[in-house]
Amino acid sequence: MPLGPVLAIANRGEIAIRIARTARRLGWEPVLLIGTPDIDSYAAREVGRYEPVGPAGSELDPALVVAAASRARANALHPGYGFLSERPDLSQACIDAGITFIGPSPETLALCGDKIATRHAAARAGVPTLPASEPLTLEDDAAWSDAAMTVGFPLIAKVTSGGGGRGLRVVETASSVDAAIRSALREAGASSAGTTLYLERYVERARHVEVQVAGNGSDAVALGDRDCSIQRRHQKVVEEAPAFGLTDDLRRNLHDYAVAMIQE
Repeated sequence: MPLGPVLAIANRGEIAIRIARTARRLGWEPVLLIGTPDIDSYAAREVGRYEPVGPAGSELDPALVVAAASRARANALHPGYGFLSERPDLSQACIDAGITFIGPSPETLALCGDKIATRHAAARAGVPTLPASEPLTLEDDAAWSDAAMTVGFPLIAKVTSGGGGRGLRVVETASSVDAAIRSALREAGASSAGTTLYLERYVERARHVEVQVAGNGSDAVALGDRDCSIQRRHQKVVEEAPAFGLTDDLRRNLHDYAVAMIQE
C-alpha cells in the first residue's frame, strides 16, 4: 500500500531520479511510468516502483501515460522536461482523470506552443518584441516578398508551432526569401510542426537568455535565469545558470518581463 500520496513521473533517466528524490523528501511515494524497454533501467531500480505504460514509444502517448498513472493510483503526475512536458493533451488528460498535473494548464501550454500567440501575449504584457509579419502559408507566396520588405533584413522565418530548432531559416537578402520559406515549411511539414509561419527581424550576434518562472494561476515568481547561447542548428548544446555577464538592472528587467508575461 502507498505510504503517502503517489507521484507519477512521466520521464526517465537522471530527470526521473531527481524528481523521485525530491518527492520522497516531501513525503510522496514516487512511481515511474515507463515503456517496457526501460523496466531494467537504472532509473527504474533507483526509483524502486514503476508502472509499465506499454511497448517502446508508448511513453509518448498521453492517454496511455495517464492510464498507467491511474493504475498506479497516482494523486499527481510530474512530466519532468522534454518528452511530454509541453503537451496540452497530457495536461488535459490528467484533469479528466482527476490527477493533478504538475505543470501549466492546457490553455497555457497551447498558447506557448504557438509562437504568434505567444508574441501577442508578450505585447499585451508590455514586453518588447521585434518587428514581425502576420501569419503566412504556402498559399500566400505572392505576399512573402512584401512581408519580408516590411519586416526588414536580416530576418528569420519561423514556423508557428515548430520546436527543437525545426522550421527556422535565417534570410539575409530579398532574393533568398522564397527558398528559405519553402525550406522551412518543408522541414516543418516533415516533422508535423505545422504549415504556418511568420517572418521576424533577426538579431545577429544575440544571446539566448531564458528566465525560469513558477506560478500558481494567480501569482508568479522568477526563479532564476540561464544562458543558452551555445547552440547547433538552433538547438541548445550548453546551458549556464545563472546567465553570465548581465548587469543587475538588465537581469531585473528580464525577470520582471517574464513574470508580467506569465501573469498575462
